Amino acid sequence: MYVGIDIGGTNIKIATISARGRVLARGIVATSPRLGPEAAFERIGSALETLTRGREVTAVGVGCAGLIDPVRGVVRSSPNLPGWENAPLGRIAKRILGVYTVVDNDATTAAWGEYRCGTHRGCRSLVFITLGTGVGGGIILDGRIVRGAGNFGGEVGHMTVDPNGPRCRCGNRGCLEAFAGSYGLQRATKALLSEKRSRYLGPWLAAGRRFTPLLLAEAAGRGDSVAKAVFRIAGEALGTAIASLVNVFNPDAVVIGGGVSASFDLFSPHVLRTVRRRAFAEPAAMVRIERSSLGNDATVVGAAMFARDRERGHP
Repeated sequence: MYVGIDIGGTNIKIATISARGRVLARGIVATSPRLGPEAAFERIGSALETLTRGREVTAVGVGCAGLIDPVRGVVRSSPNLPGWENAPLGRIAKRILGVYTVVDNDATTAAWGEYRCGTHRGCRSLVFITLGTGVGGGIILDGRIVRGAGNFGGEVGHMTVDPNGPRCRCGNRGCLEAFAGSYGLQRATKALLSEKRSRYLGPWLAAGRRFTPLLLAEAAGRGDSVAKAVFRIAGEALGTAIASLVNVFNPDAVVIGGGVSASFDLFSPHVLRTVRRRAFAEPAAMVRIERSSLGNDATVVGAAMFARDRERGHP
């Protein structure tokens, strides 16, 4: 049995996973990042005592948001985990949990989960894009993870899709994340509501409902013009980024995951139309652009399978 861990800024998802990638049990604990990584893994260890039910754990995989050094198991930086810079998660996890542990970027592990256990298992190459608070990515070519010189490759959320676009939280302008991450959706909603009337979204927000991608999707589903326009803008930005990825990597598939992907049907027509318009016809005709089949389990499954594969000497 293997364990997959998905560390986010608010919560940590934990799952026990079979050797074939089947989720056996799930748990969740608060991240409380300001208490530090050691306290977080103490909570993870306590949760695992219940989840494992006394069964032996072979290896643990950790997927964490941010710039991760997978060779040393170190968090170089992570905006959602203040105070965790240069934290040796691999060493901490192995000491507290007592088993072989690997650490990688959460989007990279999600990509590996889809590649190994999702509907795209068996394909040669895929790009995985996570749409959540921010936008992350993982790239697999010919069965190998694309890492780059410093092991920081795959940050597709910070591809520039509009040099004159809105400011991204990274400091640049026009990043994909500034359009398609949940905070980018919120920014676009606020800007459009200052210019256009909205039948549902504006009154709901004025009445005190909290903005979420789910609320935006509900309004769009009812035909709200502002909500539909926000998804169009996000879809076109995502399509522009995917077109470049298709031209550069010629993948079998581009898989969309993360919380915002629940609204995939609302922005996918704009994505597909933009890819057809901007990418070369041949690779655009070959690629499948689909929502992740693993859903919210992609990172925990991928982290566990990555630990399994590394423990067996691959990849």
